[in-house]
Amino acid sequence: MVPAVLQPLLAGPLAPYMLALRLPDAGTTSVRAAADLLQPQVMADTMARFRPADWRDHPRAVFSFWSQHYFLRLLPPVLAANLVLRHELPLALDDVGVVLADDGLPTAFVLKHEGQPLRQDVGIRDRFLLLRECHLAPLITAWSQQARLSERVFWSNVGRYLDWILAEAKRLAPTDSIWRPLQVWLDGPYDRLGWHQRICCLRDRLPSVAMCPDCPKAKHV
Repeated sequence: MVPAVLQPLLAGPLAPYMLALRLPDAGTTSVRAAADLLQPQVMADTMARFRPADWRDHPRAVFSFWSQHYFLRLLPPVLAANLVLRHELPLALDDVGVVLADDGLPTAFVLKHEGQPLRQDVGIRDRFLLLRECHLAPLITAWSQQARLSERVFWSNVGRYLDWILAEAKRLAPTDSIWRPLQVWLDGPYDRLGWHQRICCLRDRLPSVAMCPDCPKAKHV
């Protein structure tokens, strides 16, 4: 069940993305705590379900590629709620459940409650604090250690989708009042990991997976 507060976004182009956010429901099965994704064995089992053969041969590429699916599923609806509705969802890992399909891919996020409206005077850093510091940062730190990949690879994966979301927001929004906070956030001096710096995510090492169009390798191909 999509939270009632998000219903206004189900009537337009954002609808397919909003369906990834749910409230607890008896009909929702296979939900596990998002905090479980910090555990090495949980993630190893998930990667083995995602791309079994490649997990054996190219574990770092598989982990990075899976994270792209995670970020693509999470970021559009969460940022739509923040930017369009000015609503803060409960995004700390302990407040989120994740529905994983049989192939290990995330299909939905189950929120403990609907959250609350953003304060009128909320600053840019605080506006996105739960998303970045209480959800993305702990996952990326753990995944970096487990995959033996730099955190910058995962933040670069996040950055690709943030850039895309910003471009789509500019295309859809009639004024800059909706997308401006995201622009300011991405340009902020406190961005400690430089997620606009593109780093190869290694996905091109996987059979039948294309290189990202903005991959640093692309200019040399």
